[in-house]
Amino acid sequence: MNEKNLLNVSVVCAIAGIAILLLVQTKFEYETTKIKDLEMGDFVKITGKVVSEKEYDSVTILMIDDGSENIEVFLDKNVNFQKNMEVSVEGKVTEYKGRKQITASKIGIISMP
Repeated sequence: MNEKNLLNVSVVCAIAGIAILLLVQTKFEYETTKIKDLEMGDFVKITGKVVSEKEYDSVTILMIDDGSENIEVFLDKNVNFQKNMEVSVEGKVTEYKGRKQITASKIGIISMP
């Protein structure tokens, strides 16, 4: 196989690989879990209402209630949420000072109060 053919095959494989990754990423979604059922280390999706918000220099901590329990959600940026806003959170269940929290990787607004 000459260099030109090898280059063409490499480019086609790279583009096909990227397309497959994008397809898999858009199809993968966490199933919504109740806060009371969360396990340490799991990657989860929860939905609930914002009970409170604390903003610090470069982080925001939300208290979310899904009707089964409350949990703190740690965001590594400053964002503004309103009390009673319904949100969807995806992230990893971690522990801080003996309490479960979610370190959010994605958060979205479902509805405004």
